[in-house]
Amino acid sequence: MKRIFSLPFLIIFSVLIGLISCENKSGNSNKNSFLENQTSILQKDIVLPTSVQVQLSQKTQDTANTWADYKTFENELENLKSSHYQDLVENASNLANITKQLNDSIPPVFDENAIAARLNVLYTHTKMLEQVSQRQVKDTTLLKNNLEKVIIAFNNLKAQLNEVFLPSIEEFEAELLESIKSEDSLSTNE
Repeated sequence: MKRIFSLPFLIIFSVLIGLISCENKSGNSNKNSFLENQTSILQKDIVLPTSVQVQLSQKTQDTANTWADYKTFENELENLKSSHYQDLVENASNLANITKQLNDSIPPVFDENAIAARLNVLYTHTKMLEQVSQRQVKDTTLLKNNLEKVIIAFNNLKAQLNEVFLPSIEEFEAELLESIKSEDSLSTNE
């Protein structure tokens, strides 16, 4: 019977096993460096461009203070603006859930089509942020852009909330006429 395991065969077999084991180690090394790279990327601070924030009028603010889900969303968003990308990734689903609750708990005074539309846009942007945050490879530019869209949508919602307490055109015209009449009466008295 012939020898199956000759010396040249054993040498070639040993070299192949060595090469395969080296490839596995380098594969694990690449995987570890990828994870380390992703971790270091997510530890960076979120730097948002300075933009004008819509302020609520006093009457709107007083009403919004009674809307618990609104206050929760506002606080969560403020916390995310000054955090790390890792915090954004971890809290994106929570933000989307709060937005859903916000949509479901509209106070009667704010129950208008325009506000419902702004809430739907806000919900859409928070869901997009959530989807981007769940990707295997985290892209900080994409995360930042989606967070900016959420902030813009929230500012648009606040502007729409302010409009609820603006005087109607008729009230504005009456007030304008009254001020004109009072100016006329002052000028005729002099």
